[in-house]
Amino acid sequence: MPRTLFGKLVVVLLALLLATSVFYVALTVTATRLHIQEVTQNLHRDLAADLLKDRPLMTDGKADSGALKKVFEMLMVVNPSIELYLIDPQGQLLAFSAAPGKVKREKVSLAPIQAFLTEGRKLPIRGDDPRDLNQRKIFSVAPVMEAGQVSGYLYVVLGGEIYDSINRTLEASWITRISAGLAIASLLLVTVIGILSIKLLTRRLKRLTGQLEAFKRTDPEGVDGTEGDVGAGGGQALDEIDELALTFEAMSARIDDQIGELERSDSMRRELITNISHDLRTPLASLQGAIETLQIKDQSLSAADKNRYLELAHSHCQRLGRLITDLFDLATLESHDRELHFEPFSLAELVQDVAQKFQPLAARNGLTLKLDIRLNTSLVSADIALIERVLTNLADNAIKYTPAGGTVEMGVARADERIIASVADTGQGIPARELSRVFDRPYRVEKNRGDGTEGAGLGLAIAQRILRLHGGHLDVKSTLGAGSAFSFGLDAV
Repeated sequence: MPRTLFGKLVVVLLALLLATSVFYVALTVTATRLHIQEVTQNLHRDLAADLLKDRPLMTDGKADSGALKKVFEMLMVVNPSIELYLIDPQGQLLAFSAAPGKVKREKVSLAPIQAFLTEGRKLPIRGDDPRDLNQRKIFSVAPVMEAGQVSGYLYVVLGGEIYDSINRTLEASWITRISAGLAIASLLLVTVIGILSIKLLTRRLKRLTGQLEAFKRTDPEGVDGTEGDVGAGGGQALDEIDELALTFEAMSARIDDQIGELERSDSMRRELITNISHDLRTPLASLQGAIETLQIKDQSLSAADKNRYLELAHSHCQRLGRLITDLFDLATLESHDRELHFEPFSLAELVQDVAQKFQPLAARNGLTLKLDIRLNTSLVSADIALIERVLTNLADNAIKYTPAGGTVEMGVARADERIIASVADTGQGIPARELSRVFDRPYRVEKNRGDGTEGAGLGLAIAQRILRLHGGHLDVKSTLGAGSAFSFGLDAV
């Protein structure tokens, strides 16, 4: 079966034309034959009765051979296609005009004869052909009367063996062949017109299918029609309508996914605005309070108190600066405006530098900051400033959410052709139900929101985005109440 709709329609058209032609030819031939038989039988309806006029063919129930011979000879001259049979009241053959040895029957059925003799019966009526055990032909019949009684029938077969021979000759004639040729030519003409009409009617569908195919090639992941539940799936070839249906389903699914993504993005945006507003309000309120206190009580405050309020204002200014920087960095990373500057560097040395930078903060929080470097060389190629930002965010999170007396460990190891950096802590851990959201923006373990922990929850989102730009990703393992471990890998050089 052709793959395209055009091909399928052409095949169906050809099949219908062929079936219609065969049916029409068979119907025409049958109707013509029946019409000819009806006309012939009507024209010769009284032939047998006319032959019996003034010709007594039977005497005392027996055939008059002399009279029969004259009738037979006359008919052979006038119409050699007619065959005569003299039968008794039971249908038994008594005499006939056919050549000896040609007659195969000894008896014919009387039912068609009785039907013929009944007034008002519709023609044609066919009776037994004495020359053929399997064939029936039109006829004319009349009863042979003696002393007012039926002593037999004159059974005239219209279209005997000679007629059949002439008919076969005509069927094989050049006129018949010309008629057949004209019929075939007409069929071919109709086929060509039908094919052109189908092509004209399906060209817009074909053009639309081509446009969708081009769209799928430009966006293979967005619209990926697969052979499944539509039409001719199950390994069968798909036509344009099947392709359109599959593409429509794929596009509908894509639109549903995009709507879902937009809804999730909108929800995250609202949550981000809410959280950022909350995180900005706290330092702003504290900064405003410190400045107002200095303005109102400037004359009554000691130098030490003024210095304490100034330090508080400066601390909150720094916190606001970090929040704004995080927001700007995340917006820049998500808009792809940040250009990466790849250069080879030692990931182990970078981890050591970041650990050294956070050592004082860890000590102030009562934490132990450890290093676990398990390789001598750890050269990678990446944007060193961004990778430092990833390590900084991970270390800052670990220290922020680990209670006093806990441990933060930063390490570097090798796995095949990749260098793995990790930051683990013994903090509170992350609930399993929240692990899927840990890299969303913003994210913070819910029970810690509002407890004074600084940050807008953008650190992990920024780190994940940076690693995505490097072709990697951030992994997390966490046990609630035991701590969390974050790790990422970069290709070694």
